[in-house]
Amino acid sequence: MIGGKVGGLAVFLLQLRHNENKLKAAAQRRAEEEAERVVEEMKARVPADSGEARESIRVEPKPGGGVRILAGGEDTTKDGYDYVRAIEFGRPPSRSGPGQPPRPFFRPAVDESRAHGGARMGEGIAGDMED
Repeated sequence: MIGGKVGGLAVFLLQLRHNENKLKAAAQRRAEEEAERVVEEMKARVPADSGEARESIRVEPKPGGGVRILAGGEDTTKDGYDYVRAIEFGRPPSRSGPGQPPRPFFRPAVDESRAHGGARMGEGIAGDMED
């Protein structure tokens, strides 16, 4: 029987670990950039008379990595109803008023990002990994 030892495995595993960390950092950075781009698009789409709604659009980090985009909250909630929902989805007529047609700003920006954001992020990550 002939035996031998294959060298370089330890070095390979170190490089693999380094590249995994580099990839995770690049993906997080590109996700944050894409989310900020989407937030700017949402802010541009929200009706001009909705300053508090515009200011409520934000990016928040997710535990364990990634980000989420939120709109609304305490500053846009009156009598238990977040009026950001009324802007996005509309409101039917009621005894208290004539209602409001939908003026979507959130979903169109998310849909555009789903269609093209992955490619933008992928190109950025690929560039980051070349460095």
